[in-house]
Amino acid sequence: MKKNKTNVQKIIIKNFGPVKDAEIEIKKTLILIGEQASGKSTIAKLIYFFRTLPEELKIHLLQNFVHNKQTSKTKFNFDIDIIETIRQKFNDYFKHIYNSSSFKIKYFYRNPDEDDPTYILLEVNEKQSLTAEFDADSRKHLEKKLSQYITRINPIVPEFEFNNILKSHLLGLETIGRKNNLFIIAGRNATVSYSRTFEKQLFADLSNSNGQSKSYDETLMLEFIERVDEIKNEFEAYHFIEKKSFENIFNNNNSNNVEEEKTIYKTVLKNSNLILKGNYELENDSENIRLNGLEEKYILLKNASTGQQEVIRILQDIFLALDKHNNFRVIEEPEAHLFPEAQKLLVEIFACFINYHKEYAEGKEDYYQDNKLIITTHSPYILTAYNNLLFANRVIQKNEEQKEEVLKIVDEACLLDSEDFGAYALKIVQNDGDVYCQSIVNPKTGLISQNFLDSVSDILNSEFHSLYDLYTKSFARK
Repeated sequence: MKKNKTNVQKIIIKNFGPVKDAEIEIKKTLILIGEQASGKSTIAKLIYFFRTLPEELKIHLLQNFVHNKQTSKTKFNFDIDIIETIRQKFNDYFKHIYNSSSFKIKYFYRNPDEDDPTYILLEVNEKQSLTAEFDADSRKHLEKKLSQYITRINPIVPEFEFNNILKSHLLGLETIGRKNNLFIIAGRNATVSYSRTFEKQLFADLSNSNGQSKSYDETLMLEFIERVDEIKNEFEAYHFIEKKSFENIFNNNNSNNVEEEKTIYKTVLKNSNLILKGNYELENDSENIRLNGLEEKYILLKNASTGQQEVIRILQDIFLALDKHNNFRVIEEPEAHLFPEAQKLLVEIFACFINYHKEYAEGKEDYYQDNKLIITTHSPYILTAYNNLLFANRVIQKNEEQKEEVLKIVDEACLLDSEDFGAYALKIVQNDGDVYCQSIVNPKTGLISQNFLDSVSDILNSEFHSLYDLYTKSFARK
């Protein structure tokens, strides 16, 4: 597995919604685990907001200075066109969470330990006013470049120009684009139960909500529904393949890929097949699962189990995103309705998503994807599966001679480097209601703390031992 140094971003949250205090490094893989109502989704949505903010700003600038010919502006004002846009978007999306309470959120786009950390700070001050500010260097460079560009704007290539300015002088992101980012919501099976026509009508109705601002949940749901439609279109584009399955599309696309890329795809295909208990196929707008070992027998996806319906959109998106550039995904509760063994297989697919890299055809250099993935979960099985992949890699790092034996247990495509992994637990403080957030990765070993992994079973074991003591006492009295 080849190593690519990635930019570690960070978010600091003080007093926002249920979250009292959180400082989280956003590595290639980030796990947020905690009980219900502990703020996992709130943190994930905040990270997603800041990550996709460049795209929001770009859309606003294009709309105001390029596309809207009747009302296009000619003079750029940073406070109005950037700061006010951020404030308005944040209010639209999160006002229901914070109302008028004071909070502070600081998001570092570049590593805060570097000489030139790049950040945006949002806070409600003592005057109950929402403010937004950049670090001084980012503001200066961004304001200068945008002002220069807008005065000489070329409507033929504005999006390309805006991308370059935003990523070079503000965020340090390799790619800014809507299709690179996706928030995969919980309740995904809803996109299986209804027809394509119904989905399109629902999307149209939600999109045209009489000019009313949408909540963040509505916005994320719309993006997800749109992505599901794109997924089906991408499968249907292979019109010359009668049955559009993962395997058939892989065989059509991967003839020129190097062996390492093929190995990762094969792992994703194998695990997807095991999770679904069959092969996914799209044929004449009908989604089916052809059952393993029974080539002539299939079930309609809309009649499949809830677990199969919940996971299929994740599997499709990961499969299609593997070969694309710099993907960022947030996945809510990927374990929904899945047996622990299936959760383990899904974690291995996520590891493949992180590890995939693309080599140039000429073989002169590597082109790394730098994919990132955030997972919110309640499942200790998800943590344990990740811990095994981290530990397998650590064993090899400590003793290369054991690699062959390790790879008999863990697929090489799924090995994870602890430098690319972070996991945080959110805990509600009793009689207080505040949520505290702490890393559960041991800084010395790079593994998830065994104490945390054992905590749930310890509670259950404690109850069992108490009951067993009563049981034995009842026999002693007799």
